[in-house]
Amino acid sequence: RDVKKMSSSFDKFDMQDIAIEKFRKFATDYNVHVTLVVHPRKEDEGAKLGISSFYGSAKATQEADTVLILQSDGKRKFVDVKKNRFDGTLGHVPLYFERKSGRYTEDAPAQAPPKTVVPNGVGVKTFNGVGHQKGRAVASSNYGDIRGQHPL
Repeated sequence: RDVKKMSSSFDKFDMQDIAIEKFRKFATDYNVHVTLVVHPRKEDEGAKLGISSFYGSAKATQEADTVLILQSDGKRKFVDVKKNRFDGTLGHVPLYFERKSGRYTEDAPAQAPPKTVVPNGVGVKTFNGVGHQKGRAVASSNYGDIRGQHPL
């Protein structure tokens, strides 16, 4: 469509639709992938987002081959696949934040077993894994950290 020929009554949603049509045509004509980020409108706190949660007209999700939504349930973040024209597979992928790299990954970070630190000055004898390390008494444990393994 030619924007100049349109009546003056069109609004930003009409402009958005025109832009999306052009992105879709470009992707089809040149057989390329175009990623378009569309922000959701305000939803109730804690509500899961869906395809109808996007700001603007429905054209963005109608024309899309794939719709991915970054979700948060308050404790965890995950990517929800809400639309997939390639093979129809829908679902979600959990995301884990790695502090060291400052990035999100789909692999849970490996966690070392927790260690119990015994205060300095407390008498500790070396026995069954308990000993001194760098001037501090450290007790090791064979118990693994089970945080995050609960299904809820």
